[in-house]
Amino acid sequence: MKLDLGLKLANNILQNKEISNFIQELSNTLKDNNVLVYKDYDSSKFTRENEEKIWNKKEGLIREHINKNNINGADENKLYEISYESSKGFNLIEYDGTYENRVSFIVDYVQLPKNVKEGMFFRKVDEKYILDRETTEKIYNEMTSFQNELVKEQKEMLNDMRQDGAIYKVTYLEDDCEDWRTELTNQKTGEVFQELEFPHDVYHQVGVDSLVKYENGKYSVVEGTSVYDLYPNIIENYCENEGVYITQNGKCKTANELYKSINTSHKDEIIRKVTNSIEKILKFTVDKLVELIKNKQ
Repeated sequence: MKLDLGLKLANNILQNKEISNFIQELSNTLKDNNVLVYKDYDSSKFTRENEEKIWNKKEGLIREHINKNNINGADENKLYEISYESSKGFNLIEYDGTYENRVSFIVDYVQLPKNVKEGMFFRKVDEKYILDRETTEKIYNEMTSFQNELVKEQKEMLNDMRQDGAIYKVTYLEDDCEDWRTELTNQKTGEVFQELEFPHDVYHQVGVDSLVKYENGKYSVVEGTSVYDLYPNIIENYCENEGVYITQNGKCKTANELYKSINTSHKDEIIRKVTNSIEKILKFTVDKLVELIKNKQ
């Protein structure tokens, strides 16, 4: 008797349209919350070359899936991706037919399903955005696998390039306190690589052309080649919070700006000296010619 009443009550609940819709919406929400979503990589973990490979890989996957419409009634050849969330809603990128034909725009929160995330892909059906779960998870799986392989390759590369006792010249520094991807050149072999784990404390002691030594798993600045040694009459102080050097004229410059400005000044000085030398030679020549002409007269 109690079992029959329970079944009857459950049946009545399921037949109630509002309750049925709520249960369906709850089920969809729980399902969508479990979607594996790819988020853009952390640039500090990859070399500039591999960063470009990641972009190209994602572009290729999107190209591949734009026309693989797996949702009935959806607009053909159109795919939408959440690129970021703003105070006004979500920024969507619309891919139309090819990767090149794309536009970006903001949509209000209410125009998208609940609990959506950056990196999800959608199709549009009757002016409603429907999660394309298959595309979202396919891109997550392939991009995650691809990036993991790149990380593995980079570790092997760094292990090969870090030679105990070797001296390296700093040939490029990222600006704004970004101590990753510091470019080093092995002074013995001439090999160039991007050091992704360059120590923060050493980064703030070097400039372009500084020398560092790798020994016992650590980098240290070679004596007499720190940024303060290279530019003794220019740098007044270093502002760590902003990642800039304060010069004696009160201007703030990043490591690269400092290097460029100093080298530009150096080039200007060379040009000035050469010009002065040429002027002196010309003046001397003219004076001699004038003297010869006078003597002949």
